[in-house]
Amino acid sequence: MKSEYSSPQLQAHFLELERVLERVEGASTHYQVLALKRSATAENMKSAYRQTVTLLNPSDEKHRHLDPNLQARIKRALNKVANAFSVLTNFGKRVEYDNSLVNKDPVLRSVDVPQATGVPQATGANLANKKKSADFKQRARLATDSEVINIKPSRMHQAIYTKPADQMQSAERRGFKRHKSRFPARVMGHDSVNGKWDEVAETTDVSKGGVSLRMNKAVRQGMVLLLILPLPVKLRSHGYSEPFYRVYGIVRQVKPTSDEKWIIGLEFLGASPPAGYLDKPWATFKTAR
Repeated sequence: MKSEYSSPQLQAHFLELERVLERVEGASTHYQVLALKRSATAENMKSAYRQTVTLLNPSDEKHRHLDPNLQARIKRALNKVANAFSVLTNFGKRVEYDNSLVNKDPVLRSVDVPQATGVPQATGANLANKKKSADFKQRARLATDSEVINIKPSRMHQAIYTKPADQMQSAERRGFKRHKSRFPARVMGHDSVNGKWDEVAETTDVSKGGVSLRMNKAVRQGMVLLLILPLPVKLRSHGYSEPFYRVYGIVRQVKPTSDEKWIIGLEFLGASPPAGYLDKPWATFKTAR
C-alpha cells in the first residue's frame, strides 16, 4: 500500500480525488456536481465531465488496490456525474431543469452599460490587471477581521522535550528542525462570508511542530485550518499507519509573495480542533506563548 502513495503525483491525485468526491457528494444541483455556472456552454460541460470522470476513473493503475468503501463512493459519484451530464447536455431536459431551479436560485443576467462619451475605454490588458489586483486585495480583505477565541497552548509535543527549559540549548528552544520539502497538501478552513473552503496547496518546509505552505487563499494569523498531507511518519504525532496525516494547525505567519500568492506558517495543534472551533470555525484563535 505504501508504494501507491510514494510519489508526489499520486499524493496530489488522491488529495484531489477526495476534494472532488466531497464536491459531488455534497452537490444539490447538476451544475454543482460538475462545478459549473448556470451559464455554462456545451463545451464547458463536456470539458468538466471529461476532467471529473478522468479523475474518478483513471485509465492507468492508480486505483488498482482501493479500499472497498472508497470504491463505493467513486461508483456513486460516477453515477451522479453521468446523470448530471445527461440532463445538462440535452436541450429540452436542461430547459425543464433550469425552470425548476428558478425559484430556488435565480440566474443573474448581466447588462451591457453604454460607455459614457468622452471617457477613454480601458484596454483588455489594463482591465485584466485591475481585476487581478482587485481580486488579490479582496482575498486579503476577507481574511482580516474576526472574533477572537482564547485557547490553551498545544500539548501534543510536550513529551518530546525531556529536559527543563533552562537546560536546553538555544536551538532546542527555538523549535523543531525544519526540512525543505515540497509536496501537495489539502487545506480546509472557513470564513464568515463564504463559509467552508478548501484548496490543494504546496508545502515549502515541514517539521514535527508545523509546516509552511504556498497558497492562493488569503488567511489571517490565528485562523485554525485542517490539513491533510503525506507527512513522513517520523514527523507525525499520531496516525502513523495512515497514508495521509490529518492535523489541525493554527496560522502563525502570513507573507504575501511577488506573484500574489501567500506563504503561510502553521503550528500543529493535534488530531482534534481546539475548544470553540466547532461553534465558530472562522474565528481567530489565540494561545499563550
